[in-house]
Amino acid sequence: MIGKWLNYMARLHDGVDAILIADRHGTIEYSAMFSEQENGLIDEGFIGKNILEVYPELTEETSSHFRVMRTGKPVINEKQVLTDFRGRRVMLVTSTFPLEDGGELIGTMETSVFYHKDSQLDGKNHWLTNSHTGLFRLEDIITRNPEMLSLKDTVQRIAANPSPVLIWGETGTGKELFAQALHSHSTRSKGPFISQ
Repeated sequence: MIGKWLNYMARLHDGVDAILIADRHGTIEYSAMFSEQENGLIDEGFIGKNILEVYPELTEETSSHFRVMRTGKPVINEKQVLTDFRGRRVMLVTSTFPLEDGGELIGTMETSVFYHKDSQLDGKNHWLTNSHTGLFRLEDIITRNPEMLSLKDTVQRIAANPSPVLIWGETGTGKELFAQALHSHSTRSKGPFISQ
């Protein structure tokens, strides 16, 4: 089962800014985050440490890893503000997936994208948006990946078109982010955004 998730992660590799795999106890087995200096994902030295040690503000109740371990269900596109034990603060949109072996829950895999660096936070670490709708906009999707940049351009062009749109993709790849951005930029959207 872990091979399936590693293959899935490899396909996502170019579209994510951070990847973390942890065992059932929260011990980090693999961790890499995008580095502007290296222009790619690098190991930050978190392997072997517990998630709660690396991110001291997290608890077993607030950590997506421990929530997935309790429920066995993925947590998709969750906004997080995390400060690591070195004091570095990051804003991420994360998706955390359960890892199973022979039907036994053995850990989680989390993929993340950086949230817009100019976003502001309220006192409870919730994002304040300029839009009255609170939906993601294209400028909130930060990427250097050529395919993602092309997709953002496509969404911008589609937003001016009255045709219906179907967004399809694997779980955790950002479909809802792009759907919200399309709705936010669309000249035809008069009603509320409804996620299904």
